[in-house]
Amino acid sequence: MLRASNLITNELTKYLRSTPSIFELYKKGILSLPSMRRRFNNALFEDLRQKGYIHRDIAKDYSYLQEARNYAAHNPEDAKDIDWQKAFDIAKELLAGLREAAKSGYTFEPDSKLLDDFRKVADTHGYLMISENQEAGRTQAMKTIEEFLTSRGSESESSDAKHTNENEIENANKEPSI
Repeated sequence: MLRASNLITNELTKYLRSTPSIFELYKKGILSLPSMRRRFNNALFEDLRQKGYIHRDIAKDYSYLQEARNYAAHNPEDAKDIDWQKAFDIAKELLAGLREAAKSGYTFEPDSKLLDDFRKVADTHGYLMISENQEAGRTQAMKTIEEFLTSRGSESESSDAKHTNENEIENANKEPSI
């Protein structure tokens, strides 16, 4: 289950990296936000279904697959509610569909509304957007984050805003996951 999940994650990541309109946002960390990653995956799954590469409502099934993966990784002895055969069937169909799509030259381009939503999130969550041409290293990244938050703090000097900025700095210190 873990191997199948990793293979699928790698295939999905290839689509993220190969979609020009989304790659810039991917590099900036927007798709490390679980809600944004889920929206991208759901749009990709629906497009794959419409084009015949997958044959079921894979978005719902993908959630089940992720749940099975989490049980397998973290709590396999307590996975009584997981139908392992169902999880493997979902993984097999999804992986086969992703690979068939790749072989056929399939490309995915999200609709403009989804891209606009992603860009709005990027603007709102500017502390995630650390460009590649900055000095390497966490120190420079944290300076950039602190500068961004400080500039936002000068717009509103309320104690609530200052408390929010401190929480944002603390949250930004955590490693983003994809």
